[in-house]
Amino acid sequence: MSEQTITVQHQKQTHDLEVRRMALYQQSKIIEANDDKTTYYLFFYKDHYLTYVKSPQVKTDSFADRAFTSGIVYSAQHPLTTAFLSSEKSFRKHSFEALFRKMEQKYTPCETGLIAAFFDSFIEKEELVSYLKELFYRYRRNGQTFLSYRIIRILLDVHPNHTWVQDFAKKMEFQTYAEWYDHPDRDLFQKDPLFAEKVYFHNLQDDSYFDALSTLLKQEDRLTDLLAITIYKFSKNPTEPHYHKLYSMLDEYLTKEQITDVLQCLLATTGDFQPITKDLIKLSSTLSMPHKMINMMTNHALTIPETEVPLVESVLDQIHVQSREIDVKQLNQFLPSLYQSDSIRLEKLLNKCVNQLLLDHDIAYVAKWAEPFKNTHPELPILRKINQMLEIENDPDQQQLLGELYFQFEHFQQAIECFSFEMELKEDDPKPVKWLSKVYQEMGLQDESKAYQQLYKNIQKNA
Repeated sequence: MSEQTITVQHQKQTHDLEVRRMALYQQSKIIEANDDKTTYYLFFYKDHYLTYVKSPQVKTDSFADRAFTSGIVYSAQHPLTTAFLSSEKSFRKHSFEALFRKMEQKYTPCETGLIAAFFDSFIEKEELVSYLKELFYRYRRNGQTFLSYRIIRILLDVHPNHTWVQDFAKKMEFQTYAEWYDHPDRDLFQKDPLFAEKVYFHNLQDDSYFDALSTLLKQEDRLTDLLAITIYKFSKNPTEPHYHKLYSMLDEYLTKEQITDVLQCLLATTGDFQPITKDLIKLSSTLSMPHKMINMMTNHALTIPETEVPLVESVLDQIHVQSREIDVKQLNQFLPSLYQSDSIRLEKLLNKCVNQLLLDHDIAYVAKWAEPFKNTHPELPILRKINQMLEIENDPDQQQLLGELYFQFEHFQQAIECFSFEMELKEDDPKPVKWLSKVYQEMGLQDESKAYQQLYKNIQKNA
């Protein structure tokens, strides 16, 4: 699978980075990427890019650390990571001062404070506390007591043991609000949607919180987050009702190719979940993507539903074993159990496989690769050919036959070597010469073919 790359810019310097993973956590997304020397973290508020920082690691129990340990984390190759980064590939660095100034123009002080807290691993705590205190006093001076307490809640996440934070959190004027947050209800969630989303996110296993967060994300058109929590919900409890709900959402928002990628990723966590297997088989067939199905069956020891076997076989008929997307060496893991009643189709497919394997491996390797088929389909002609080739490979008296067998597999260079050896041993025998002419003709080398054809005629005249 190809690498996911992005570009970051600072002043006149540009760096190409390889994406490593993406974390979705509460209202944030964090992309971890690196070049040869440094790790970078790109921050997003909801779907909006903020800035990036570079650091060898994040501080323990910082916001970024919690995002990668308690959030929903995807690899660089996950389809949601790919889809999220597809619209923007280049990101400019903004200083914290410039970023917060811009955020204050665009968002409320509560949102700005929450965004500032994202960077507690990269800003000195006293400096961050000082900035949040400024936001607190803006509200307090205006008599907005509840809003000022919302900033206190953010400070309690950033620096819960700070003396100033502790003192103000315990003031009598805030005690009613403190009780609200200790026992949150729908009224509080309406008053503080930022806190509500935090509670929803950390309680996704609760259906009511999951539904509330889903509604919020739909309203804000945050598709990546919506899909992520739905996938997460299903992966934690892979039942058919949850799966049908997930698939319905995938079908609404993603292309069939993207759905296929998401379902393949889910197989890694759910195992042999039959509804996923069935849908992947149908999608692979619809999209004419046999390599997707092969990767699925080789990477996950799946049980193909009996009703889907004919469809699987029809998809496998389409495979091009020369494709780099297909690992032919793995096909012997599941092909024997599939083609129980159709030896003719299996014979054709095995011919393709053996042809490809002989490019990089000797006949002994191919014979070992073919062993699983001996138990299920001992009558296959191709198995007899392989065994015959293995037996006569080093027999100087059987090079003519070996060459003919290589020719049947379209391995012309090996056939030429066999016929040339035979010709040297039997200078008056026209048979290997005739075959050499035939091989060169198949290779499109007409001059060589004609030369051996003439030699063949000369030998026959002198016989």
